This record gives sequence, structure tokens and C-alpha cells, in this order.
Amino acid sequence: MIAIALLVVSAVLWQEQFINGVSSMNQLYDYTIDIVHEGEAVVLRADLEEEEYAAAWFSVDDANPFPHDAVMRMTVKVNSNTVRLRCFCRRYGHSVYFMAETSIAADEHWQTIEIELQDTKPFYSSNFPASLTPGTEPALFLIIESTHAGQFSIEIDDISVLEQKEEK
Repeated sequence: MIAIALLVVSAVLWQEQFINGVSSMNQLYDYTIDIVHEGEAVVLRADLEEEEYAAAWFSVDDANPFPHDAVMRMTVKVNSNTVRLRCFCRRYGHSVYFMAETSIAADEHWQTIEIELQDTKPFYSSNFPASLTPGTEPALFLIIESTHAGQFSIEIDDISVLEQKEEK
């Protein structure tokens, strides 16, 4: 019997490590949220009253869409609240954004969150998220938001997009 081993090799297509500041992290519309750079992470904080939400967004300015088999990976620590993460991406050969959504529960430990772009679904909106960056079509948007009232705090250490290939 011949054993064939497959090795998955990742190539970094794009990465933000927040070493030099908050980069292009922005408050979403009129939500109230503090966005600060602490150490080598960006921290989002808010103290939310009933029926208030906090939301921030981040975009990858690269105009080149990502390949179908790419993976968006984030290293986060959710200190309080539950975070809803929405990823909007452009993929090779498509004119619409594709979207995936996940929730991240509070945890005292750092977590690695992965979204495989092949699992995203077409998002047929004529104005969102592109309205956040008029005149440009970023390759990726991340919307990071609270899910309920109370304290909201999340630390983001790293966001990257990787292309994963199998090698024999």
C-alpha cells in the first residue's frame, strides 16, 4: 500500500497586524464606539444602553478580488458581549460582494476565527457595503458589531487573507 500525504500550504495574500495603529478601522455610521490602538492590537469598546449597538468596519483597499479558495483569518479576544462578524468579499470573476456571518462569544482567551471565502453567499445590495468607500471597490469589508446592550469590548490582533493549496 502506498500512502500519499497531503500537505496544506498557506500563502499570505494580505495581512494587517495593527503594529502602527488602527489602520482603516472606522465607526459604522452614527454608532458610538471607541477605536484605540493598544500594544499591537486594535481595541473596540462601548458601554451600550438598552437598544443601542456598537459597530465598526474595516476594509482591505486592495482592488484585486480574492481567489475562491482563500480564507479570511482573525485573531481576536472578545472581552465582553457577543460579537457579530460579517465578512463581505469580492472574488475572482464576480461583480457582486459575497457575505458570510458568524458570532463570537466572549472568552478570556485569544481565538482564531476563520471564514472560508468559498462558503460565502452572494450579497445583492446596490449600496452596501460599497457606500462605505464611495468610488472604490475594496476586496474585503469586515463589519464588527455588538449583539446586545451592556459592555462591549473586543481586541483584534491580526487579520489576514490566506490562499490554501494542497501539495502532495
